[in-house]
Amino acid sequence: MIALLLAASSGCERCQRTPSPPSSPPVVASVGHVEQDPLPPDTQRESDVVWPTEARKPPIADTGIFGDLDAKVQVRLPGWLAKGPDVVVSTPGAEARFVVVDGVAVGFAPDLLPTTFEVASLSPWDRDGDGIPDPLDILMGAKKTVLNGAAYRSTYRVLPYPGGDIPRTEGVCTDVIVRALRNAGIDLQKEIHEDAKARRSAYPGIGNPDRSIDHRRVRNLLPYFKRYWTSLPEDPKDTSVPWMPGDVVFLDTMNDPQPEHMGVVSDRLGESGFPLLVNNWTDGHRTAEMDLLSFVPVRGRFRVPMGRLAVPAAHAGLGGLLSRSGLSVPVVHRQLVAVTIPTWDSSSGELRRFERRDGG
Repeated sequence: MIALLLAASSGCERCQRTPSPPSSPPVVASVGHVEQDPLPPDTQRESDVVWPTEARKPPIADTGIFGDLDAKVQVRLPGWLAKGPDVVVSTPGAEARFVVVDGVAVGFAPDLLPTTFEVASLSPWDRDGDGIPDPLDILMGAKKTVLNGAAYRSTYRVLPYPGGDIPRTEGVCTDVIVRALRNAGIDLQKEIHEDAKARRSAYPGIGNPDRSIDHRRVRNLLPYFKRYWTSLPEDPKDTSVPWMPGDVVFLDTMNDPQPEHMGVVSDRLGESGFPLLVNNWTDGHRTAEMDLLSFVPVRGRFRVPMGRLAVPAAHAGLGGLLSRSGLSVPVVHRQLVAVTIPTWDSSSGELRRFERRDGG
């Protein structure tokens, strides 16, 4: 979020002195912004439309796991994010638009939300090229594992490589993660095997590499996520970095320092008020969305890294910010002060000052 203060100045436009406070109340506008955002800075706006949160079928076809279940998948906008800043991104001729919060695509945009800007391609966000950003693709893959309902069964099976999987009727917690990420074009079987060969010391749980089982063990997945994914605050009560659908969560079910369980953040809240987790809990269970975050300690939360979209110049930078906010800087105002804060409920941020160029 950014607060803008416009101040008149009669001094040199390159003057380095701090301007005097304006005699009239400052003009203040709020838009969304997050450091290390895959979108260019200052491209989000404060949402002024109530999101519809009912589940609905995705408007475009998925390409990934369990294709026979695609028609049954339903997703929704995560209602707990509706009060935050958002943008709606589209691509030319695409059938779907996406709601983006803090640089993360969190759902398909309904018609009532206007498009913020159009980008030429979503490829920096879409590893498998199906037109669905990776976090949503992971969520949809997780939803398909729920529809599939694999029974919990811990067993060793020899798998083909790459892209190998156990029979879809069975699985453990890690198989939910493997399948959900594979829906987005991320093959953890190959990723873990190749990384463990290159960085053996980073994987103390792997003795003799085994492409059939190494990626199906929680202790082997944690080093990979720590190195290659974005690490996020673990406390579900910490709203500094909101919990998003598609985040991968490591859980401690045995009261020891190391996690033994995993799940994917869903797009629904549980009775606890925290997001549900898609997981396969233990013996006697099937893959399901469960309300775990209120009583199972979190030992890691990670988000898939996303590249930077090429946003049209008219929508980027300070000029784009002012345009989308409906603001203009009168000629008499020579300086503009922007205060950037990580989220809409932050109490501290970064101060930046701009000065008008001649004729600008």
